[in-house]
Formats: sequence, C-alpha cells, structure tokens
Amino acid sequence: MASQNDGRIPGGPTTELIEQQRESHISSLIFTGELCDYKPDVRSREHVTWRYEGQLGFWKLNSDQEALLHVFGFQHIDQIHFLRHDRDLILSLVERWWSGRNTFQLPFGEMSIVLKDVANILGLPITGEPIIFDESFSAETAIMEYLGVVAPKLKGKSLVMYTWLRKNFMHIDRIGDEKISVDEDRVIACTIAYLLGLINAIMFPDSSERVNLRFLPFLKDLTEPTIHAWGASVLEYLYSTMSDFVCFQ
Repeated sequence: MASQNDGRIPGGPTTELIEQQRESHISSLIFTGELCDYKPDVRSREHVTWRYEGQLGFWKLNSDQEALLHVFGFQHIDQIHFLRHDRDLILSLVERWWSGRNTFQLPFGEMSIVLKDVANILGLPITGEPIIFDESFSAETAIMEYLGVVAPKLKGKSLVMYTWLRKNFMHIDRIGDEKISVDEDRVIACTIAYLLGLINAIMFPDSSERVNLRFLPFLKDLTEPTIHAWGASVLEYLYSTMSDFVCFQ
C-alpha cells in the first residue's frame, strides 16, 4: 500500500495498473474532498428487494409452478425477497473496487467475490452454457413463442413494462380482463413470465420499470434443469455495475 509521502493516496494500492486508473476513480474524489459533487447511482440490496416486492410481491405461484421452478433450479433465488444490509458499509467497500483486477483493494491486501460465493448465496448454477444474447432476437416472435400472446407496443427494442407482465400472467386463468381456460402451456407461460420478472428484478436489476425480453430464449424449457451458467452471468453483471460506480469520467 502507498505511504503518506510517496505522492499517492495514503493506504491506497501500489499496483501500477491501478495507479493508472486512479485519476478516474472515485477514491481520488474522496481523497481531494470533492465527493460532495459526485452523486453515484447505487442500489443497495434493500432497493433491489423493494423493487421485487413492488413489481412481483403480489404474484403468487401455485404448486405446479413451484414445481417447475424447482426442476429448473431457481427455487432458492425465488425465496430471496428481502435482506437488510448496512448501506454505508457496502458503499465503503465498493469505493475500494478496482475494475482492472476485479478486486477490493484493502489495507491488508486484495479481496473479491467469486463464483463459489454466488453459488452459496443465490443457489444459481455457475457452470454450463454462457448467457449470450442473440443479435437476431425478435421480441414479437419470442413473446408469441414463449408466452403465447401477441406482443404489446414495446418500450424500446426488447423491453416491456412490469405492469404488462402482471396484467397478463399473474393470474393463470386471465389474460388482462379476459377469462381463459387453463392448460399446461398456460401454466408454463405464466411461470416463464414470473421468472422473467424475477431475473430482471433480482439478478440483473436496474432503475427502470421495464423487463428485458432477451432472457426469454434461456427459459424455453422449464421441465428440465437449466443448462446455463446463470451464476456466472450474475457475477459478471455485478463486476460491471461496481466498475461503473467507481468510475466517474
């Protein structure tokens, strides 16, 4: 770590690569006292779980749907709805994040979040096929194929509102205000819709009120365990969002 008189931030890292990033890192604002002018968009776990409760909290699954989640391997993540954390402690830790090494730079050395942590905490698979979006993805086609309804007017190329999901899939026997008959395809479609909301609200959260439909092809078969490394993608997303947080230029 840097000493008090060597021109670097006292207690800061000495790695050359990290030193090269220092001028665009939030730590330089803290050191110079300019942090009051910087307003990062940080979402604590409480925000994420609040978003879940607001968007999906009233969405109740029946026993058949819960069985599908269990087979697919998402039964644990479905139970992680609200956790309290020390937001200031999290901020202090994230401020020591350096994207070049994907580690927290601490006075005693480096520390990081690894795949095993994701598997233990979230219960998501960390091995398998990667989550890679298809450039030829058609939201309208995917909605009809996986959800069995006609696509609404989309907010962006592949985005729908959470309200649209709830209105059309929260109740198995209704699409909007229309009463329908229930069959196996409808049960699966409503479960896919719920998972789509869960993935966006808990695993890959942002500040919008919209759901990314590009995850639909990865939910095409809920009757078999998922073959995709969801945990690895969640970790990569976490790395990326923390890196965005600490870089202010």
